Amino acid sequence: MGFVPDNVPAAPAAAVGRLARQMGLAAGDLAGYGEREQTRTDHLRQVAEDLGWKQPKAIEHKELDEFLLARVMEHDSPSLLFRLGCEYLRSAKVIRPGVVVLLEKVATPGWPTC
Repeated sequence: MGFVPDNVPAAPAAAVGRLARQMGLAAGDLAGYGEREQTRTDHLRQVAEDLGWKQPKAIEHKELDEFLLARVMEHDSPSLLFRLGCEYLRSAKVIRPGVVVLLEKVATPGWPTC
């Protein structure tokens, strides 16, 4: 699940053109995409469901916390822990929570230090 811009028509022309070709559309057909506020959210939700990805719920947050806690004893680099957390979520097909949420998990005070 990669980045999806809020304003698709304002994305680089090459990216819009490639997307349009993949969808069998003319690039100009995407000009009105996202005028309805929920369009992007609805489409992202549908794509995630079709690909077998899930939104993080309490259990996924708990499992991520446990995963990170197990690695904090091995690694003292927050950037490495962040990357490992992202890889873990990707392998579990869990949509990554916001960057700030994940950063807060990596920087949670009270974890044992190496």
